Amino acid sequence: MGSSMAEFRVLTKEGVRNYILYGRRLEIDNKLFMVGIGTDITEKKKIDEAITENADRLFTIIQHIEEGITFSDKQGFFEIFNNKMEEITGYTKEEANSHGDFISLIYKNPTERLKAMRGIDDVCKVGTINEIETVIQTKKGIEKTLLV
Repeated sequence: MGSSMAEFRVLTKEGVRNYILYGRRLEIDNKLFMVGIGTDITEKKKIDEAITENADRLFTIIQHIEEGITFSDKQGFFEIFNNKMEEITGYTKEEANSHGDFISLIYKNPTERLKAMRGIDDVCKVGTINEIETVIQTKKGIEKTLLV
């Protein structure tokens, strides 16, 4: 026996409504039946569209702000690596992600790397942000002083 799902729109007196229909074929006493359940998802669709719209706006702001902004997971994979960060470091998000240890790449000096890692740890573990002055080395080998 199979099952299926379909999303469709219905025009009602009140306007367009969005539904999901779940259907399943059942066999009872050698007779085939189709059982369906319809769910109105109009409000959920509106909320999903608003969330997507706001996320797109936020991403545009992050990309164009005049500060280097990154967001990464525990393994150091960047979800966000904005345009200004690319300008500061000389690396694209793809290059940063493909390296495997981007912190070691830009912090050649172990003391500077340790300062940066302590600052990152403070954000992750305690939730506090303290501006720490560090020195990185860009893709072109230029040293730059950053507040992280």
